[in-house]
Amino acid sequence: MIQTKSLTKRYGKTLAVDSLTITVEPGKVTGFLGPNGAGKSTTMRMILGLDHPTSGSAKVNGHLYQHLKRPLHEVGALLDARALSPGRTARNHLLALAATHGISKTRVEEVIELTGLRSVATRKAGSYSLGMAQRLGIAVALLGDPKTLILDEPVNGLDPEGVRWVRDLVRHLAGLGKTVFLSSHLMSEMEQTADHLIVLARGKLLADVDMAEFISQSSEIGARVRTPYATQMADWLAQPGVRIDPLGPDLIEVHGLDAAQLGDAAATQGWALHELIPLTASLEQAYLDLTNDATEYRSESFEAHVGQEA
Repeated sequence: MIQTKSLTKRYGKTLAVDSLTITVEPGKVTGFLGPNGAGKSTTMRMILGLDHPTSGSAKVNGHLYQHLKRPLHEVGALLDARALSPGRTARNHLLALAATHGISKTRVEEVIELTGLRSVATRKAGSYSLGMAQRLGIAVALLGDPKTLILDEPVNGLDPEGVRWVRDLVRHLAGLGKTVFLSSHLMSEMEQTADHLIVLARGKLLADVDMAEFISQSSEIGARVRTPYATQMADWLAQPGVRIDPLGPDLIEVHGLDAAQLGDAAATQGWALHELIPLTASLEQAYLDLTNDATEYRSESFEAHVGQEA
């Protein structure tokens, strides 16, 4: 279990984490979301004792990280896949860590096998791709068979098979009763992986909620409609509270009316519908809705620039 209480971190005048109180429970995958600069990495570093809080506390299994007697057996972490000796092989890197924590060579071979590094275990880590380095970082996190895992963007650089492997791995570990705290900017992947969400923006807690409940907050109704009468239908439906996005010559997306209303409207006008798909809420939309006013680094719409160039 991970618990923070009024956890705060200042860097000069910058408030990176603002009185954060959360509990990351065992037996589930907890996703950690937030825009760039939200304070996620700083929070993870404070949990692991790498940064000292300005005030407040962060504990793992009831203890400050620096007070854990056998840290690799209590918590495994991946914060930076490239934070390893480039001249050391994966096997030697793991053996060195194992030797300092009383972990057997057998366990080293187990995590090499588990993470798919068998064929490259004798290669120097400096020659690894980002995806291979991620696998080695996860192997380090798993080495002590810890009760708690903290993984910061673990699927970066992984191919689709590797992404699915990480998803299956963390869900399996949570099923064993372990605490899994996972950050990622890949919303579709997080939606498939996490049971619970903690959302941070500008250092403040915005949400601490189950995944299903969080997604249900994005409840805008709508549907995607394919019809030869797309232009006529868009003109006829135009009214306050309804937004229509043209997606093609015969395809529109309607927001503000549900699929049944759109089907009825088409029937009254005699418009043939070739496709009518209700829009479902997604983690991405719920997240964007929540963080819309709290994004520190915001890009301008490319449509405006494309329009100017045209």
